[in-house]
Amino acid sequence: MNWIKFIFACCLLNSLGWSAQAQWAPNVNVIVTETNVKTSVDGKLEDGKVVDLSWGHHSANNCFPASAKENFRGKHVIYTTQLPARGTVTLTLKPTSDTTKISLYAYLVGVNNFTSVVPNVHSCIVCKSDYGMPARPPKKPNTKTEKPIKVQPAAPVGNTRTITLKGVGNQAYHVMIGVAGVTETGLTGGYTLEVLVN
Repeated sequence: MNWIKFIFACCLLNSLGWSAQAQWAPNVNVIVTETNVKTSVDGKLEDGKVVDLSWGHHSANNCFPASAKENFRGKHVIYTTQLPARGTVTLTLKPTSDTTKISLYAYLVGVNNFTSVVPNVHSCIVCKSDYGMPARPPKKPNTKTEKPIKVQPAAPVGNTRTITLKGVGNQAYHVMIGVAGVTETGLTGGYTLEVLVN
């Protein structure tokens, strides 16, 4: 009986993944996840393509500033997974080589939205990115108080990228995930993408 349940569960997951993939454009890779179970996917930038970046710094998305476009000028590989109502997803991106420089971004769209795929993202619920922003120089002290002004910590410098997104309200979402190369070495390189949905 346990074997029958196991086979049924595998078939169900496969069918869900297949039916979801059928809804998306061919360049969108569907990741089927289980709650509280980390799912890992191996990929390479060679499978992606260079895209227009104006959507990323558009005011309706605010994924990254225009000044950071150099971190996303390489090829983009696109993934998607589902986020249940009131869920949280944590994404971790690790290159297979220290010489591979990569960036990570992710945004939420409604579960009936199968068209908001970069670069055709006119708006989204929320978007975040991690591109290893270098440390910012300290600001000058405030002349009135003569106390240092606290500066928001910058993203950690290194090759590992991490993003956490939380659902808004009591509804499910599609999580759109982008792995992008940087200007200098953004056309080739392998990586592992880890997805954890809670």
